[in-house]
Amino acid sequence: MALTFFQVDAFTTEAFRGNPAAVVFVHDQTLTCQQMQHIAIENNLSETAYLEHEEPGTVADISYFASASTFRLRWFTPAAEVALCGHATLASAAAIFKGTRNPSTALNFLTASGILTVRRAAADSIGPMSMDLPSFPSDSAKVPADWQSPDSELMQVYDYDHRATRTLQLAVCRWRCDELAPSISFHKKQCNLTDKLALFSRSATQVRAVEFQHAHLKYLLIEMTPNADKAASAIRAITPDFMRLKAAGSHDLVGIIVTLCDDGGSKILSRFFAPFVGINEDPVTGSAFSVLVPYWHKQLHKDSFQAEQCSARGGRLTAELVRDISACTRNAVAKGTHALDVG
Repeated sequence: MALTFFQVDAFTTEAFRGNPAAVVFVHDQTLTCQQMQHIAIENNLSETAYLEHEEPGTVADISYFASASTFRLRWFTPAAEVALCGHATLASAAAIFKGTRNPSTALNFLTASGILTVRRAAADSIGPMSMDLPSFPSDSAKVPADWQSPDSELMQVYDYDHRATRTLQLAVCRWRCDELAPSISFHKKQCNLTDKLALFSRSATQVRAVEFQHAHLKYLLIEMTPNADKAASAIRAITPDFMRLKAAGSHDLVGIIVTLCDDGGSKILSRFFAPFVGINEDPVTGSAFSVLVPYWHKQLHKDSFQAEQCSARGGRLTAELVRDISACTRNAVAKGTHALDVG
């Protein structure tokens, strides 16, 4: 039995920009986790999304996707299942709206990160769409102003949870995470996170702050301080050595967000790297805004931002914090329907 799937570019109004995702409608059969992983490997996109009947174990027929408003949703990279994926959620809504002519103006997705809702203004249009994502604040580790070189041997950080200054040992490609507070350590293992900082601090920027979202997403956030009027060019110039990142090991780290603030605090710039789960660079990362929005809200005391992810494909969106929900608004372009035979 063949399955229906779409390829959709999310966070864009143009084809071949934004972030592509495959969206698979699981109908008339079920798929095992192994089959889902194999399909994701075959698609070789940053994410493959799987839409299923809202009731676990219930097999949907294809007409279900044209009439229902609640679905189960899972996401797989070519390497692993992930806990949250924003762009593949937006892509899933676009595939349902455009591919099935579903009349709903709001769709609910039951996921590992809770219920995610995507809304559109009218039943006769698929965009722009607004997506609610959970807000996952990160833990602070402030980098002092005089720490500018990756060759430094020590870095002082203030641990807000324990109200004490702690020293991180920076010995050739090594950040001693066991000296951090337990809330932002990686199981007290010694891991090569200094590699990760050093790779980002060799551009025309300085590391201003390092935070870690440990409870759910396991994203490291690195805020850079650019030279005057060079925010966009500075973040685009970052060229990580992915071989070194992979060699450093993840130790439960899933992804790295690098971010700057441009235009007097009105625009968030970011990039996202996740070689640990098979994605060297993700073009536009919805889940990153679950961390970026509360982070910049805390820094700038603002609730709404224009945002741009400065990858080669690029993508822009509006992000805001509403009652502890990170809401993102943007379009998606569904490029076609395909049949997938899983045997």
